[in-house]
Amino acid sequence: MALLIVASPAAAKLKVALGDPGLVYLQARAASLTGDHARSAQLLTSLAQAQPSQIDLNRKAVSEAVNAGNMGLALQQARLTPAQSLSSDARLLLAADELRRNRPEKALPWLAARGDSMALDFLTPRAACLARCVPSSGRSS
Repeated sequence: MALLIVASPAAAKLKVALGDPGLVYLQARAASLTGDHARSAQLLTSLAQAQPSQIDLNRKAVSEAVNAGNMGLALQQARLTPAQSLSSDARLLLAADELRRNRPEKALPWLAARGDSMALDFLTPRAACLARCVPSSGRSS
């Protein structure tokens, strides 16, 4: 019964102090389940920053930030996570950001990283070609 109350839309909007990480996590999950991915991402990000050794929290924060359309937050949190612990979506987001910034050589490590998610090394030849073909003078830093 208590879980149903926590998962309700009204409960997802409650303000919760970071003093109780378990309750904050439940708030984040409730917010996600009710479609408030922005709030979920913010709550999970605050938990991940308070508990940097909890890689899974950071992975969830990245995923929620993507679901909320907050690519800046997703990129920020993804960069705090070891490459091998990131989902393939997060690694692809980081690689795409480097390509967008015209830094294909910095995209290569994100594509080559191995973890428990899908391999992205099939994209490495294209990024490597860009790294060789795009003059470094035309790249932004």
